[in-house]
Amino acid sequence: MKKSKKGNVDLSKLIIKRINELRWEIDIEEEIIVPEELGGNITVVKTVEFVYYRDKKNNYWLYNCTVPEKYQRQGIGFFMIKRAIEEYGQVFFSNARHLDFNLKYPDHGYDSRYLTPDGRKFVKALIRKKIIPEEWLRFPEI
Repeated sequence: MKKSKKGNVDLSKLIIKRINELRWEIDIEEEIIVPEELGGNITVVKTVEFVYYRDKKNNYWLYNCTVPEKYQRQGIGFFMIKRAIEEYGQVFFSNARHLDFNLKYPDHGYDSRYLTPDGRKFVKALIRKKIIPEEWLRFPEI
């Protein structure tokens, strides 16, 4: 997907690649202007990645997401979550702090189902815009 001239991403042209059942990606192409004498313009691909986790009760959780900073707050996260809800029926979000999770499940190993400060803002916006109900923000299960 090419970036528009204004620098905003055209959500209608996003194409999600399903790497597997739980990992989804979008590639965003950005043209960098380079003088001809230095080889001319080049295209750089930035990848948006959302990874989900399915617990023992077959609930789906957002496990990890990466949106390059330049492309944040343009609707890509909302787009990805809406598509995941269409696919999975519901997607839960952890309200646990990293240490809380490790204390409750010490034998589980590393788990990235906790929210960064930006992640908290994102989930609050999902709730405020009624994309997800508040009940989907809860302590994770393994």
